[in-house]
Amino acid sequence: MITCRLLISLSLLAPLTACSLLPPLHSNSPPPHQSMATSAYEQRIISEAEAAVHKNQWTTAFKLYQQALNTFPESLVLKQAHNALQQRQTAQLAKLEQERLIARGEWLLKDLAISQLTDNASSEGWFAAHPAAQKHQQANELAAQLAQLGQQALHQDDLDLAARTLPLAWKLAPTAQNKALQEQLRLTIKAHSQQPAVATSDLALTPQPDTPSVPAPSIMPVIEQPEVPQPDTDKSASHAAAMELSHEPNPDKRLLTDFKRALKNGHFTEARQLLEKLQKQGIDKNTIANLHKQLNDNVAGEVKSLMAAGVSDYSQQHYEAALKAWQQAQALAPDNTQLAAHIERVGKILEKLQGLRNKQLRDTRKTDKMAEESGNLGSHKTQP
Repeated sequence: MITCRLLISLSLLAPLTACSLLPPLHSNSPPPHQSMATSAYEQRIISEAEAAVHKNQWTTAFKLYQQALNTFPESLVLKQAHNALQQRQTAQLAKLEQERLIARGEWLLKDLAISQLTDNASSEGWFAAHPAAQKHQQANELAAQLAQLGQQALHQDDLDLAARTLPLAWKLAPTAQNKALQEQLRLTIKAHSQQPAVATSDLALTPQPDTPSVPAPSIMPVIEQPEVPQPDTDKSASHAAAMELSHEPNPDKRLLTDFKRALKNGHFTEARQLLEKLQKQGIDKNTIANLHKQLNDNVAGEVKSLMAAGVSDYSQQHYEAALKAWQQAQALAPDNTQLAAHIERVGKILEKLQGLRNKQLRDTRKTDKMAEESGNLGSHKTQP
């Protein structure tokens, strides 16, 4: 009897013992296939959100992240991407606010000019003076905001934004503070435009290690780094390299002389063509690399000088001169996105100005025609 009871007890405990040997159903780390699926889902959400932002569909991008975070609330990748998107939106909104403030200032400046013309033709009195006083008060408030924005741009060395805001603030409210900021902008632009470019008279032929050529600057302004003085051995090495080049079997001294002349006179397209010919003559690779660097340094200095000149012309509303300077710089640095943005902006301004001139011309012709018809009608009425 006791043996039977013992066997029954052991039979009941056997399933529990077997279950205790099985691994737990839930674990802190997901299975490998689940982790790979989660990673693929995160990357898909990030790609779809970037595509939506590229189409300027910010709401769609945020909805994608919200839905994804509801599904995977602990995903660190999705949280970081969502926070980065919020920062980008904040920066974009700040930029749009700056553009709106500048647009308001430009429109108010034109509105004040129109009001001055109409007020001179209308009767004087409180009804005519009150709207004008309100507009001047708005001009002072906008000028203060533009001056603050321009001063911040000066401190951040953003001459493009400073040139768009400070002259406008001075025109809206010609105060002493705005005049001082305008002068500070002028001196800053002058300092940038007068920075010396790389000298072209002393073209060294010093053999140097192979280094990639220095591209033209893609943003403006660019602060040149101080040149590191070279030891006197460079001159002897340069002279030795030049002597070695002169004693080569078939040296092409004329090409080298023409290259130096073109570089000194700022004929960079010709200098680039001559350098290609020199490279085909079999000159050593280190010398060619050095000449490439000399050419790129001079091109970079010329691009920077032209960009600064364009900013100066733009700040004085010499839009055609600014466009010409920036187009010359773009011919030397076609991949410079900052130049492309400058050219597009000034092109739109010139297009609007031309539209205003055409409208004014049409209105003048229409007024002259109406006056002529009115005169003809009056002459017919006075005839017996």
